[in-house]
Amino acid sequence: MLNLFPTATIKGPKPGPNGLMIDLFQKLLGMIGGSLAGVFVLAIFSQRANAIGVIIGTISGTAITFRISRYTDVNGYLYGAISVLSCVLIGYVFSLLFPKGTGQPDGFTFKSIVKK
Repeated sequence: MLNLFPTATIKGPKPGPNGLMIDLFQKLLGMIGGSLAGVFVLAIFSQRANAIGVIIGTISGTAITFRISRYTDVNGYLYGAISVLSCVLIGYVFSLLFPKGTGQPDGFTFKSIVKK
């Protein structure tokens, strides 16, 4: 009886119909967490970012990564990078199209902190 536990742990988890659960978790984390990281990068390194551009960038970054996961054979570990890049690029472009709000605080970007 004592010999069954080490054998079960060495063998590892049994893959399900969609692969291992850790792979599914990594894909979901890349899709959603990548867009949130893109929001952070956009807010820190762009003085032009506004709320509308960031929201559109977040939604489109998640949607692009979801479509890539469904229709291509890209590795799941690249979903985070794809999501960050698409969120930053699309969010910045849409921030240029919409005017900056009047209630946005100044002094929270990388450029304004380095000036001080």
